[in-house]
Amino acid sequence: MNKKTEKISDAIGQLDEKIVTAADEKRSINAGRKTVRGKFAKKIWIPAVSAAACAGILCGAALMGGNNSPGLVPVLVETLAEAKYPEAAHYPDESLFNGDYGEAWNNMYEPWSQQRMERHEAYRTLEAGSLGEFYKNTCETFLTDGNEKNRVYSPVNVYMALSMLAEITDGESRAQILELAGAESIEALRQQAGNIWKANYRNDGATTSVLANSIWLDSAAEFNSETLNRLAEEYFASAYRGDLASENTLKALRDWLNKQTDGLLEDAVNGIELPPQTVMALCSTICFHAKWDQEFNPEKNDIKVFHGSEGDVETEFMNNTQEYGPYYWGKDYGAVSLRFADGGRMWLILPDEGKTVEDLLRDGEYMDMVCGSNEWENYKTLIVNCSVPKFDVSSDIDLTKGLMELGVRDVFDSYRSDFTPLSEQAEGLAVGQAEHAARVVIDEKGCTGVAFTVMAAAGAAMPPEEEIDFVLDRPFLFVVTSDAYQPLFVGTVYVP
Repeated sequence: MNKKTEKISDAIGQLDEKIVTAADEKRSINAGRKTVRGKFAKKIWIPAVSAAACAGILCGAALMGGNNSPGLVPVLVETLAEAKYPEAAHYPDESLFNGDYGEAWNNMYEPWSQQRMERHEAYRTLEAGSLGEFYKNTCETFLTDGNEKNRVYSPVNVYMALSMLAEITDGESRAQILELAGAESIEALRQQAGNIWKANYRNDGATTSVLANSIWLDSAAEFNSETLNRLAEEYFASAYRGDLASENTLKALRDWLNKQTDGLLEDAVNGIELPPQTVMALCSTICFHAKWDQEFNPEKNDIKVFHGSEGDVETEFMNNTQEYGPYYWGKDYGAVSLRFADGGRMWLILPDEGKTVEDLLRDGEYMDMVCGSNEWENYKTLIVNCSVPKFDVSSDIDLTKGLMELGVRDVFDSYRSDFTPLSEQAEGLAVGQAEHAARVVIDEKGCTGVAFTVMAAAGAAMPPEEEIDFVLDRPFLFVVTSDAYQPLFVGTVYVP
């Protein structure tokens, strides 16, 4: 065992091959089911969750604070491996030191600064081009349907979920995922996903950004321990085993999801059902929470009319003035960004008159702006009077049709799918459901949200004014980015 494998194994725990391989017929099945041998008679159910839950590839994310350790699973299932995240250095709060930046300050600041540098190094190794195309294409697919309804989607979380799905597939099934992700090989995709994880992992008391994964295995089926070990080592994926047809195992899975998403998507989690033929479930979560760098003063809130998709509605707006706020623009839109206290932003993107949110999503230029670090040229420092409605936006998205339109087809077809890395006897397996649920809330203090599995200057003139009123009183687009310039959430607001 090399040093890297040895270190990760110590952190995550070895998967016992005897536990993961064939279930003994003596151990099995209270409900009269027979132990599965040879070919699987079931479909695989693969959720990729991140803040809430749905059946299928539960792709999700959570903008929320709290305890984000992997979480304890009740003694209803067997724990094969428990992920342990890297220990995060605590944010050095200057107010605690009263201007004394001596040894005590250095002892706190240096390890925190070192971890920040490591995150930025991971960010610099990302293949921005391929990621940008994935983010643009999937946002357009999952956020445009012509219905003008509020939607939220986590691109980073779906990318992580699909990366895990690629690990347990092969042949054309894997090739289709690689093409969508813009990766030349599974090794390249694995490295990219790992760098996304490292670039976005924070739990330092100032910002919470934790990506968690788990694998749920049916006790009556055989699985490849090498593949499961890889998921544990590369994705910090905890592994659990139980009767996936039982209420006990379903409760344990729901408890895990609620733990990871701070209960913010409890209704969606409680709506999860595992179909009778489920063999395995993958859950992937992201939890993010941050405060504004410049909080809104509640006393400045007022009531304005929002011209929504369902007519005019009076709603509460938050107001502030950014004395040196950069105002951005691109093809058919203007934008401002609300900074979080220690890195990352929420971008508020307003289509020009005569243009729609879906026009912006189809063009995709906005993604170059929000992911472009400091490279976006079309901005001007102005006095920005920002007026944004308080909103609590949530949605449920069935990913199946969209993924098939994007070229990921074979995993949904039991006759064409290839899950041999999961099991040598995986004939007949297919993804039965793939859904995404998400929720984002903003208030005077910051941004909170949950979800599971989710711009170059052409055609617009530079604003001539030294002061601009940026009033989001009609449908708009928002993007929540981490300090690694990755889109954790993208959403549309038609009705606040």
